[in-house]
Amino acid sequence: MSERIFIDSDVILDVALARQPFVHASQIVLTLCEKG
Repeated sequence: MSERIFIDSDVILDVALARQPFVHASQIVLTLCEKG
């Protein structure tokens, strides 16, 4: 049971880290669109 929680938190961490640059990039794209 504790192993599963470990794996789940690892996956959540991976997803959060993987999503961060994407969110940052989409914010940049939004600002560029607003300026354009």
